[in-house]
Amino acid sequence: MMGINPCFISMYLLYKPVSIAPLVVFRVVFGLLMFASTIRFAANGWIKDFYLTPTFHFKFYGFEWVALPANSIGVYAIFIIMGLAALCVALGAFY
Repeated sequence: MMGINPCFISMYLLYKPVSIAPLVVFRVVFGLLMFASTIRFAANGWIKDFYLTPTFHFKFYGFEWVALPANSIGVYAIFIIMGLAALCVALGAFY
C-alpha cells in the first residue's frame, strides 16, 4: 500500500483557493483605525503638544538629516495627508 506523497499535500495546500474576505476586513479595519487615530491626535491637540511645542527632538542614528517642517502648517499638512491616506486604505482606493 502506497502512502500519499507529502510533497503533493503541501502543493495542494499552497495552491488551493482561499477567500479574500479576511484580508478585506483587515484592510478596512486598519484604515479606519489609522484615520481615527489621526483624528484623535488633532482633536486632543497632541500635534501641537508633541511635535510643535518641544524645543528638542531626539534624532535617530542615520536619520539626523530628517527635520520637522519649518512652520506648523507643514506638520498639520502631514497629518492631513496621513488621514486621507488612511481613508484611501480603508476604501481600497489607490491601493
